[in-house]
Amino acid sequence: FFFHTKESAVCNMAGTVVTMLLYTLSLLACTTLVLSRCPTSVPEGEHEFTITVGGTERKFLVWVPPDLDTNDRRPGVVMLHGCGSSPEKFEQESAMNAYATEFQYFNIYMRGTDATGTNSRLGWNADFSSCNTQKLVNDVEFTKEVVVWMIENLCIDIDRIFATGFSNGGSMVFNLTCEVPNLFSGFAFAGATMPPSMYPDHPTCNKGGAAVETPILGLCGTLDGCGRSMQSWFSEYSGIVGCENDAVTEKLSSTSTCYKKSKCGSTKNKPLEYCMVDDLGHCWSGNDCCDTQCRNQNPANMAYSKYALEFFEKIPVNLSNLTEVQKIASIKAMA
Repeated sequence: FFFHTKESAVCNMAGTVVTMLLYTLSLLACTTLVLSRCPTSVPEGEHEFTITVGGTERKFLVWVPPDLDTNDRRPGVVMLHGCGSSPEKFEQESAMNAYATEFQYFNIYMRGTDATGTNSRLGWNADFSSCNTQKLVNDVEFTKEVVVWMIENLCIDIDRIFATGFSNGGSMVFNLTCEVPNLFSGFAFAGATMPPSMYPDHPTCNKGGAAVETPILGLCGTLDGCGRSMQSWFSEYSGIVGCENDAVTEKLSSTSTCYKKSKCGSTKNKPLEYCMVDDLGHCWSGNDCCDTQCRNQNPANMAYSKYALEFFEKIPVNLSNLTEVQKIASIKAMA
């Protein structure tokens, strides 16, 4: 016969609790080990990877600079190409791999979609600007999963991950500042116009919220359509994010001028900036590629890729004090 006493029940319960605790701790230890990606396991050079998002296979290119200290956590920048472009073309347009190598950044080129199935006009579902996607994909979720992949596979500084986009990719940047403002530590765009619906105080955006803390850099050519609205965007947006100082004008060259505010956000130390390039059309400044209007650029045109990385380098780092596991959990919880 078995006599079930109160003492035996307590001992059994205590043993069960201890066993569960040890099991949980072992799982956490294994999870932490899996996510400890230093040194970086991805070899130097450019590689294509595929992940599944919402049942759809999505692709992106990863650039690991040569001679990278694979034990040193380095920043990363996510690149979003324009409508009708591709990761390969955007790399040629921006020459970002060369500058990422100079600055020792991981460089990620996400690949858009084309709902027609022809892949002739790849682009982004950026809410107000959807290219050829017919809004059938969720590119915010794709971006989140790419950042998670970066944390899981690269020796990345989780507090210094940035995003940059051109044209429709710039529109996607605006959408990210609105939908997931804390996903990146800073943003840069070119050849795009931010509509008021993407302003952080607009009802269609995350009203108020952390978007007001996000440093942003923009660029436009005077011959591009966005050239007519950059000054008004800068004035309106700087008021929304509470910039205190007057704009400082910096003439970089005979063709390139930047306008800067540095005391923005609640901490009054976040930058907001835009640059104008004279006689430049719908192009990425500083590189002779790839469309006819973008070739034979004036040598005085600013190298926007290098300038964007310099802008990111100057952003004050807000240490999240999160582990990789916690950072991934916070990303997945973003609405």
